[in-house]
Amino acid sequence: MTLDEIETIREELNSMIDGTEIQTSSWMPGTYWEDTPFWPIFDRAAQGDQNTAAKCFGLMVWEVFAKRPEKWGFGRYEFNGEPIAGMTYFRVDL
Repeated sequence: MTLDEIETIREELNSMIDGTEIQTSSWMPGTYWEDTPFWPIFDRAAQGDQNTAAKCFGLMVWEVFAKRPEKWGFGRYEFNGEPIAGMTYFRVDL
């Protein structure tokens, strides 16, 4: 991926996070990435492998949350008794 593509992904993630108090990484991008800023992750970085793309996306999400000015916690949780595939981030007001 190019540096411009990576920065575009970071900007898109930040815009998704702005003003929210909770986000789950596996629910953020949606299931259809073509024609989105996330497509280069799947197409080139992961060479079409969904599992690799999910891991790469998760690392990029983690990096974006780590660099935000607010404090965020994270953990693995369940929804309706089923484990959520991605990490859930929640805003922590200290």
